[in-house]
Amino acid sequence: MRGSKMYVTARIDIYPSAKSCHKVQYKKGLLLGKFSLAVPQQAAMGSIYQLGEDFSKVLQKNIQQRSQSFLVTGVTKVPFSANHADAMMMLAEDNDAQYLISGEITDLSATVDDHALQPNTINRQFAVTLDIMDGKTGEMIYQNSYRDIGLWPFARTSHVDTKTARFWVSPYGQSIQRMAQNMMLDIESALSCRASLPEIINIHQGIAQINVGRVHGVRNGDQLKLWHSAGFIDQKGIPRNRMVETAITLTVNRVYEKSAELSVNQLQLASSIQPGDLLTKQLNQ
Repeated sequence: MRGSKMYVTARIDIYPSAKSCHKVQYKKGLLLGKFSLAVPQQAAMGSIYQLGEDFSKVLQKNIQQRSQSFLVTGVTKVPFSANHADAMMMLAEDNDAQYLISGEITDLSATVDDHALQPNTINRQFAVTLDIMDGKTGEMIYQNSYRDIGLWPFARTSHVDTKTARFWVSPYGQSIQRMAQNMMLDIESALSCRASLPEIINIHQGIAQINVGRVHGVRNGDQLKLWHSAGFIDQKGIPRNRMVETAITLTVNRVYEKSAELSVNQLQLASSIQPGDLLTKQLNQ
């Protein structure tokens, strides 16, 4: 406080297109893949060959700590491929993930700036692509690319451990962290308003169990609508899923950390419910 004026310093995270969708949806599960190096030779300076794996962890931390709409349910080293949609859908199902996220680091090249205040100042690129696949359909639903440049303060012949604070507090490490935050905000903006799709994993005597729970925002008394999941093979031989609306609704009556139990409101229709059927949260609650 100075004189009669009070000054406040605040940090505000802005979600430009979220439209408060997270308030009426459960958190959606993400399976995060390792970011590969397009040109491994570019990692030779500093021997930062593990940067792809460590960047994945930085992105995971951003999503876990700041995202209002998503939850990382698993991390995998299995390469993602749009040409193997059936395998990707199985991978997503094994990890209770609605979406799969991966990417590639495309540029780690460095340039020497002889005109800087300090001689032989090294600036290094960091460019990365982001791919998001729908785990229910195997379709690629979002792609983007990012690029930044940061001061590389380490000696050319040094071996830099990208797991250490020394790397991440450096100007180059800070630029990568900013990029990971921007990536998380773009994911939030692009996908937060898509419906979360819990899945039936078991049904017995009118009681269904689903693969989302307390960490996703499920609460006792929530009302959900059932959709039958109907798969088919398209003309190119690619497995596709479609959702068929039903008149069945269910009510949450017991919530666990990562799962929940629901009672079927129309018991006479319970026999038609199968594992793999999907649910949507009723938005008028």
